[in-house]
Amino acid sequence: MSYVTRSSADDERVVRHIPLHWLHYAGGIFWTVLLVVAAPFTLGISLIGLLVVWIPIVTIERAITTHRIIHKKGFFNISSDEMQLAAVETVEFEQSFFGQILGYATIKVTGRGVSNLDLKRVPDPYDVKKAIERAEREED
Repeated sequence: MSYVTRSSADDERVVRHIPLHWLHYAGGIFWTVLLVVAAPFTLGISLIGLLVVWIPIVTIERAITTHRIIHKKGFFNISSDEMQLAAVETVEFEQSFFGQILGYATIKVTGRGVSNLDLKRVPDPYDVKKAIERAEREED
């Protein structure tokens, strides 16, 4: 069961899961190939290396629910950044030149007070921005 599902209220449902861009996986794939090619005889070191590389990648969860925006990372040490939709003031995104070419951006959600939520390397940033704004309007 995912963190988003476990932490959701009874009347809360997931509006949109925010997947990772393929660039998140590119580093893991690079290190996997490197470890398998460079250290085929040291299987134990290779397996530990693979776990160190892949656990941070595959344990990231990002979602928009009917009440919140959630960014969770970690397996042994879980860190969760969440913002209530009622507290959202602005939804912006930054897209670099390479982000435009490769189709990703950083979504910056600003809330009341000093709370900010940055979702990095989000694929389809326009759709995610619209989904946040739509969920925010529906929550009101």
